[in-house]
Amino acid sequence: MRNRLVLASIIYLAANLIRFSKFIWPLAPALDRVGHAAMPIALISVVAALRLDGLKNRPQPLALSTAYKLVMAPLIMLGVISVFGLNPFASVLVVGAATMHSTPASYVLARELDGDAPLMAGIVTLTTLLALVTIPLWQTLTLGLVQQPPLA
Repeated sequence: MRNRLVLASIIYLAANLIRFSKFIWPLAPALDRVGHAAMPIALISVVAALRLDGLKNRPQPLALSTAYKLVMAPLIMLGVISVFGLNPFASVLVVGAATMHSTPASYVLARELDGDAPLMAGIVTLTTLLALVTIPLWQTLTLGLVQQPPLA
């Protein structure tokens, strides 16, 4: 099997079905530390792969994916909360999840699955930088739209 993600998922499911975790509990602290190191390592690999000069040649896919992730996804979720009438707390959580930047794991997957890893590195970097501004804006807008009137 060539797809490592599918292979890892199958191995995980098989290990879970046979309750393999009972046998490796002494390794749990070490495996936990490895798990906590995965995201910083992914971020380092994104930064190492980022080539700004290559992104100048591909502004359209970069702009479209960034606009979808940081503008359209939160707008869609605002529509969802208005249709379902969610309470303010749930509304902020739903829109908050939609406003997050692209995850560094998407770069790792693009690289492993022969996708456009340099473009994904640019998308992760750009959405992370712009999310510093867009997350507070979307949260403020969401709170303004879903605030319940005070009790009389």
